Formats: sequence, C-alpha cells, structure tokens
Amino acid sequence: MSSTSHGRRFAAASISACQPPGRGGPRHGGSRSRSRAKAWFAPATYYDRKRIIEGKLILFFDDATAGSTSARLVSTIQLEDVERLVNAVKGHEVIHGRKLSNRRANIILDVLRQVLDRAVLRGWLTRNPARAVSKLREDRAPIDPFSFEEVKTLLEHGFPTPEDRRYFTVAFFTGLRPSEQIAAEWEAVDWVSRPPLIGVLAAVSPRGGRGRTKTEASKRYVEMLPMVQHALREQRAASQLRSTYIFPSRIGGPLNITNLRERVWKPALRRTALRYRTMYQTRHTFATLALQSSEQIGWVSKQLGHTSDEMVIRHYAKFIPNLTRQDGSALAKVMQEQGLA
Repeated sequence: MSSTSHGRRFAAASISACQPPGRGGPRHGGSRSRSRAKAWFAPATYYDRKRIIEGKLILFFDDATAGSTSARLVSTIQLEDVERLVNAVKGHEVIHGRKLSNRRANIILDVLRQVLDRAVLRGWLTRNPARAVSKLREDRAPIDPFSFEEVKTLLEHGFPTPEDRRYFTVAFFTGLRPSEQIAAEWEAVDWVSRPPLIGVLAAVSPRGGRGRTKTEASKRYVEMLPMVQHALREQRAASQLRSTYIFPSRIGGPLNITNLRERVWKPALRRTALRYRTMYQTRHTFATLALQSSEQIGWVSKQLGHTSDEMVIRHYAKFIPNLTRQDGSALAKVMQEQGLA
C-alpha cells in the first residue's frame, strides 16, 4: 500500500514529525534530515522529542500490534488508542517508584498530537484523534525559597571550595535559571555599564548541550549586584584564561548539571543540615528576597526574563510587601545588613 493511501506506518510518520516545518519526510534521508531538525529545534527540544517518539510512542503502538503480521498503520489509530497511551504513561514508574508527572504525560501527548497533525496534512489520516483527548491537570512546582539566613549559612558553610561558593553566589543573586548559569560566558559580561551586566544569551541542558534560552524573552542582560560583581572578579582570575565559560568543567567545557547537583549541591545541603530543595529554587530565592526587600516588580521581572510584570505577581504575590524601589538598591542594602555584601 502506498503512503498516499493511508498505508504509512506509525514509525515513519513519527520520523516525519521530527523534521522542521515544510522539510519533513523520509525522502530527505537520515543524517541530513536529522541535522536539519537539530538546527530548527533547540538541541534539548530535538533530543527530547526524538526520545519520546522512539522510547514511548513507537514502542507503544508497536506493542499494540503484537502478534500481527504487519506494523501498525497510522490510519488505524483511534481515540481509544490515544486514551490507552495516556493511561499507560500515567502509570509508568520512573525513579524510586515515583509515577511519571502529569506535566511529562502532557508533553508526550503534545508530541503525539504533532506526529498525527503531520499525518493529517500528508493525507495518511483523516483527523487527529489526539486532539480530542484533554491534557491532564498539572500541579505547579512549588516555590520554596531559601531565607537570607539560610543563604548565608549555605554560602559560608556548605561549599568547600571558593569556586563553588562563587557559583552559588551568582545562582542566588542573579535570578538566572540553572541552565543559564551553566551557559554564562565571559564575553557576555559587560564591566563598562553601571551597574555591570551579565548577558543571558544561551542555555545548557544535560542532554542537548548548548542551545537557545527557554524563550526569546529569556535572552537578556542582568544587572549584577555588588556581591555578584565581587564573585565574578575573583572567578575571572580562576577561569577566564582556561575557558570561555565563567564556571567551566575541569576540561574547560560547560558544567554537567547532574554532577553539580549530586556532587556539590546535595552535599552542601547535608553539610549545613538544610532541608532539601532543588537548584531551581536559587532563582525563586532571588525573586522572593528581592520582592521582600521592596524592589519594584518591574525590575525583578526584567532580571528574571519574564515577559510581563503579571507573571511575577502571579508567581510571587505572597512575597510582595509594597512597591517602593526600582533599581536593585533595596536588595543590596538588605544583603549588606545580612552580612552578604
């Protein structure tokens, strides 16, 4: 059966969905089409999409045809198949017996929708059944920031090396995401501006490598507070000559976030007897401490790379006492009072 008569197998349709819009399809060949896809999508996005297709979707639909003499045709996929996939994904265990999160299940459903959208456009399927399946409710990851006292304890007693202390000083007092912290490079530091700035121009993921920031708005220049300036001036002597990265690995490339979490972050929390929180909470800590110090919402929003002040209000409303400052000086003053200057 030809591909134009609904005979396209699900696996082939899935490969097509990994291609850039207008360029998909097996006719482009293997390595060339993969390189085009990587250029179109951010590296981490391409990797994750490919992993979902190969590790979840193709395996699921192949298993559904176990015992059949032919592979599953995309034209045979029904609403009930998509519902079974979502239920199967929800019950899938990941690390330490935990179930896959609803957010992850929704991402998998999104990829299936895109696969079947492409199949509809190519005439392999009359309508997309995945569009009729509602997404699962996602619980927002809790904002669980550190207090000034906890930050001080962690920086003074948690990290055994000066470089680790400098890294987490930057993490706590810039508002950068962990992927942005790791990707920061010396050439993006502007010492001439007042106050000095650090450019957030890329992000690094553990599997996709260096790529684009989370959103276009995330690409920004962040004002450096005095403590951050001091940390980077000290770090410059330690790393600028051996790497373009501000905080490089031993071989000069970007840090591996998994190693950083397991070998530096978790031991530091244990060392200081502080309750465990993810490294992403360093970003939330910056936002909440700034707002509690009466910094203006607009300044905090700009530092975080949010598209609007409303996003800050929605995420951090309970941490906003009033709206009196606008330039970072209030946070710097409280940091000094807390012995963090």
